[in-house]
Amino acid sequence: MTTIAEFVPFVAVKVAKDMPTQNIQHAIRETLVFFLEQTRAAIDETYVLANCNEAELLVPVPPCHRLVGIDGVYEVPKQLGLTGQIRWRPDWTVVPFGDWHLDEADGNLTTLWVAPQVHARRFAIRYSWTPKRSATCEVPEWVFERFVDAIADGALAYLHSNAADEGASDRFAAMSAKGFKMAIDEVKRRKAAQYGPREMTVSSRHFFRG
Repeated sequence: MTTIAEFVPFVAVKVAKDMPTQNIQHAIRETLVFFLEQTRAAIDETYVLANCNEAELLVPVPPCHRLVGIDGVYEVPKQLGLTGQIRWRPDWTVVPFGDWHLDEADGNLTTLWVAPQVHARRFAIRYSWTPKRSATCEVPEWVFERFVDAIADGALAYLHSNAADEGASDRFAAMSAKGFKMAIDEVKRRKAAQYGPREMTVSSRHFFRG
């Protein structure tokens, strides 16, 4: 894991020298959240037990994860049991969308509704996520390694679009925003080619100026 501070040098060299570090970090954090919301590049999995006739399941996610959407719900094979350490496999039985429904809730739990059955089942849930905006939440190392330039472009566009000082440049903001959008589009294209479309739970929105 890495921190927002690791991204700062890639942004600081292209903004006014007196730009407060906390402003740069805020722009990076907002950009990172938006990038992972749009690309759904960060995927994790969690497991939940549905007891007999149970339909409402509380899905645990780590404290710094904010769920963006569900990429797949799978039934854990019966031979693996209802408890113990397991790891998702792509050949597990997919629960079709329509047989489950997601309700987002406050905190670290999300409610997943499933059709109740007379026997207990265990589900593997693969989900897209972003870090929460808390300053204590770290960033996966692979995000930094693969997307630092894209995040820097987005943060620069954010800062140059919103700064009122003489060092701000609308032209540079537009150039940076274009690079950021191209990076988002490329990640989305690659993911769609690999996995196909996914059910979204966070609506699309514009990042810069509406």
